Amino acid sequence: MASAITSRKPQLEVSLSKLLNNNFDADSLTCIQTCLKVVDNILQKPGDEKVRSMRYQNPAMQKKIISKQGGGDILYSCGFVLQEEEQKLLMTEGEEAPFFVLHNQNEDTDWLVYVRHTLSKVAVHQLKCRVDDLPKFQPPKRKLAVGNTSSEGGGGFNVYQGTRFDGQSAAVGQSLGPPKGWKSTTESRLESLEKRQAQLAKKHQVAKERNWVALRPGEVMNPASSAMAQTQSSSSTSSSREDSALIASHIQKQQKSRQEEANRGFTTKAMRDLERMKKQKVYSHTLLAISFPDGSTCKGQFLPVENINTVMESIRQEVLVGDYQAEEFELYITPPRTKLLSHQTLADLDLVPAAKVYVSWKSPVNLKAAGLAYLNSALFQSSGGPAMGHGVWSPCLGGRGR
Repeated sequence: MASAITSRKPQLEVSLSKLLNNNFDADSLTCIQTCLKVVDNILQKPGDEKVRSMRYQNPAMQKKIISKQGGGDILYSCGFVLQEEEQKLLMTEGEEAPFFVLHNQNEDTDWLVYVRHTLSKVAVHQLKCRVDDLPKFQPPKRKLAVGNTSSEGGGGFNVYQGTRFDGQSAAVGQSLGPPKGWKSTTESRLESLEKRQAQLAKKHQVAKERNWVALRPGEVMNPASSAMAQTQSSSSTSSSREDSALIASHIQKQQKSRQEEANRGFTTKAMRDLERMKKQKVYSHTLLAISFPDGSTCKGQFLPVENINTVMESIRQEVLVGDYQAEEFELYITPPRTKLLSHQTLADLDLVPAAKVYVSWKSPVNLKAAGLAYLNSALFQSSGGPAMGHGVWSPCLGGRGR
């Protein structure tokens, strides 16, 4: 292949010299940029006859390449020939005109890549063109022989990409990929499950009361209050458990899911989505435990489709009081520490059916000096102090032991 490139070099060099010596630099640069686009179309569209046949009388071709001395010679050096015969696929009936045509026997991918690099060097070093103003180089796509399952120099057979063998693929000498609108069995099953999930979510997700409850540092949920909140919310997912147990269970499931993901073999995205969808449940609400830096916690209920901005506004309006409502804060989960963006929904973040979320103030706030005055006092279960001697938060829930 090196010898083939060496034998063609003189023709390309003569063409470029003629172009640079007989035209203004701006015209030479326009010609080279157009030739680069022609070469890129050939490299990126193997088997496409349209990009390998160009009408000689085409206005753009005439203005940018043919009219420039040496421009047509560059096309000849790429392997094009001037063919004066009717092109039935590209011309209207009864119309005849000469065409520049690149025949299969004249097409050499390695040579075209060399031509492209040479044209780019001339444009940058001799015509002072910025690199960003030239078409960006992309590795050429190789032709696939009909019935061949491996690409020539292209990295081998892709087990995740379907191969199509039919008349159209045979005509162009490569796999055209799946027909328009075609779906695999996995994709069809995934789409069906997604529709069912959307229907269930729409049916169950009706606006609910937040039922905010505040807990002092080290305080536990009063069983009676917890049961009352569960009855008011008509929740089918948490009626038989305490809130803390629900959060702990969710964290354990997340850890198990990560471990299974790490041990899973190679799969397509559709296969992974289908497996996840099979295990996914539709919840009527999600329970969020909002943890503040001083150890206080507020628990409230939200719809899985609600976003973080809605949660933050509810905290600002219903949980915080006084000047603290105007303080800027953000929400995050851990581990690892991940900031929650305002547009993300609880379902997208996998914060269902329950999760622990932390508050971080953007400016220094002395909560210890303020005591619990920053929280709505009506949300506390009682006016007494923290529970003593029993019922401390479990370390796995991110709480504080006393």
